[in-house]
Amino acid sequence: PIPILNRKGEKVGYKKDKNGEIIVTKLDEITLQKIALTTGGKYYRATAGEMELDKVYEEISKMEKKELEGKLMMQYEDRFQYPLFLAILFIIGEFFISERRKVKKKKESLIL
Repeated sequence: PIPILNRKGEKVGYKKDKNGEIIVTKLDEITLQKIALTTGGKYYRATAGEMELDKVYEEISKMEKKELEGKLMMQYEDRFQYPLFLAILFIIGEFFISERRKVKKKKESLIL
């Protein structure tokens, strides 16, 4: 049976099919062996008390060891907006406190 666990990891029941019957799983070793043979792998049946892991580790150690190539990519984050915002604020501020505007007003008042 396939257990159903709650958030705490406690068994609360078993998975059921459309008819409400508990689903019972079966080991299909023949299909698993065919898959392993087709893909160039090996099939080991892991059972309690047996040492299949030793066989797996042995197979891994026999495999060709090679160094994998990797690439390091730097991803930069655009932050030009902050200085741009400040520059725009300064330009607007300069417009309001500009000496040129004051000079124009003085010239206009002298003409009148």
